[in-house]
Amino acid sequence: MDRLTALLNSPLAIRRSVAILFVAVAIAIVATGITLTASSLYSQAESIRDQRAHLGRLQSAIALKPILEASQQYTVAPDDRPEFLRGASEAVIQANLQTQLIAIAQAQGVDVLSIGNTAILQREGMRFAGLRANLSGNNEGIHGTIYAIETSKPYLIIRRATMRRTLKSQQTGNDGQPEIVLQIQFHGALPPVEGLAENATGAVE
Repeated sequence: MDRLTALLNSPLAIRRSVAILFVAVAIAIVATGITLTASSLYSQAESIRDQRAHLGRLQSAIALKPILEASQQYTVAPDDRPEFLRGASEAVIQANLQTQLIAIAQAQGVDVLSIGNTAILQREGMRFAGLRANLSGNNEGIHGTIYAIETSKPYLIIRRATMRRTLKSQQTGNDGQPEIVLQIQFHGALPPVEGLAENATGAVE
């Protein structure tokens, strides 16, 4: 009480200095409280972000599990190689190609006018077997045949395709779908020679 009385009776300059000191201390206390609160909130937000990121990684891992399992199954199955044609020999592979093309054409309602093997191609260390064929059918069937060849497995590459309307279709006018003749040539990649040898050995056994 004596100190407070002495302060009140002190000169004005001293009283102002003490008042300014009290205000500064109060501001410092408030600023410290705000800083601590903000730091605590930031830490909590950072923790929440880390937990969300960890949860996202777990969900991604769970989502990838079926894909990884399917990939492992694909790796384990050596015969499931869509990049290579299958067969014990080149002759068998080309015969299989002919059977495949005939099946595709029949499914699309297209007639096979002629069919034959092409010479084995060699490009950049790869060997390709293929067919050339003449097909006849309506517009929908011909386009369906081309699509079926391009999306088939093992993979086939159409190297040449020419379409023309038949003379009979031109003479009968545009009623219905016109008859089209498709001249097509396509190839597929042969497996390495070692692969053919292994298949041949397995076929003999």
